[in-house]
Amino acid sequence: MSSTRILNQLLTADFFDAPKSIASITDFCATQYGVDLQSYQVSGVLLKFIMENKLSRVTSEETNRFVYLKPVDTTA
Repeated sequence: MSSTRILNQLLTADFFDAPKSIASITDFCATQYGVDLQSYQVSGVLLKFIMENKLSRVTSEETNRFVYLKPVDTTA
């Protein structure tokens, strides 16, 4: 199973409703899918999702690292 396919599945579910670090994404994939992804395997896909406005990236106040989540809908 490719990283793009897995991340697309997570994107359509509620996984990214809360902020996720790359480490938490790779850990989830290992436990739920049995796939050991490295950070470099998911970072490019996450960047693509950001460019397509499917995800947002913000800096976590706790860790000072990027976390990824679904963009906030400001059209309401």
